[in-house]
Amino acid sequence: MNKNSSSLYDSWDDFLEDHRCNPNKLIDWIKQNHPDLVEKAKNGNLSPETIGFWQKVLNSELVRVNPRDLHGDVMVTDAIEKESKLTAGIQTISNLWNTVGVVPIAHAGVGGGVSGVISAVIVLWASQLAGNSTSTAASNANPASRKWANAALVGNIALNLGLTGISGVGFEILMNSDKLSEIYVNKVVEEHLYATPRRNIAEGERVLEQAKVAQNICDIKTAEYQAERGKSEKLYDPKTSSLHEQLHGPHGVPSSYFDKIPTADLPYCRKPKRLEDDGEKLRGQGQKELDTLQSTVEQSGGSLEYLKKEKRGLYSQHFTENGRIAAGQEAVSIAMGNFSSKLIKGEWDKLGLALMLAGLSVIFSGLSVLMTVRHRNKPSISLTFDPTAKQAFDELIHAVAEGLNDQEPPAIDDDKP
Repeated sequence: MNKNSSSLYDSWDDFLEDHRCNPNKLIDWIKQNHPDLVEKAKNGNLSPETIGFWQKVLNSELVRVNPRDLHGDVMVTDAIEKESKLTAGIQTISNLWNTVGVVPIAHAGVGGGVSGVISAVIVLWASQLAGNSTSTAASNANPASRKWANAALVGNIALNLGLTGISGVGFEILMNSDKLSEIYVNKVVEEHLYATPRRNIAEGERVLEQAKVAQNICDIKTAEYQAERGKSEKLYDPKTSSLHEQLHGPHGVPSSYFDKIPTADLPYCRKPKRLEDDGEKLRGQGQKELDTLQSTVEQSGGSLEYLKKEKRGLYSQHFTENGRIAAGQEAVSIAMGNFSSKLIKGEWDKLGLALMLAGLSVIFSGLSVLMTVRHRNKPSISLTFDPTAKQAFDELIHAVAEGLNDQEPPAIDDDKP
């Protein structure tokens, strides 16, 4: 029925009441403007046109939020239809954009390949269905379904927040995969190549700190010895004093005498020198090994090229042939860490296009939630679910259908334009 047929009335209630009591007025109008409906009524078929398969797919919540589901069946004006289409459009775009950001995580999280495609399809289906379903339910302005709509709104807001955050990581994987591979290869090289020399350097530093502590002990013990020796030169003669021996070892023995003695058992004042020599040696060896490795890696064209050429087994374990991270969970973890770290530190320029796409996700999600709340709280939308008006409308349609069934289609003038 054309909505403009009610334009001569002050309200839908007046329109429905008048035509329900006198359906012939509407029947005459239909005969003149829609003779095809008369023929349909005589055949007992006034049901809507059969919806085709692809139209059903297009209207499904897997594809979009259907604007027809955002209002009721009565008192639907052009403004309400326009409002519903705009709201459904924003909701659909938001849900689709968030899904685009989540799919790369689903693909990379299982290592790509066939499994990645299957995972991406499943997540695409689940994300779209969840987003469009909760958007539709949350927009329901029917007062009788308010509690369910409220619950759906909470779920929709939570879903938007979660997918918006996740989509940032997804766009990072999608747009900055080379950077993520660079971060990961440096991590692999650090753990498998540089770890040993760095441990030696750290151990050397630790031993040198021990040497400082040992030197302090030596100084304290020496001061004690000198104080006691001042009281009795004969008692504390270096040649016979046990305290002197604790400080420097037996009197008159060569330095080689101490070579086979463990560091822990050395006299107080010989231990610092031994520790210092050992620490310097350990640190120097570690630094030399590290410098050599870093130079070799740099000359090979970088960490990734070095692994590919010199450490083929290690490369195959962690990377694909095209240089991408082989372990899906590792790729997602690095993307999450890199994105959140730069976001928190304010290094937004380094995120590039990924940040812009994530920003669009935030904008779309925010608009979607605002449009949903605005739509469901409009009194004019709520009235389209009015059960009294719906009953009156159904009675009118029933009366019109019966009346049309008894009518003959009007003669059609072929000369009439």
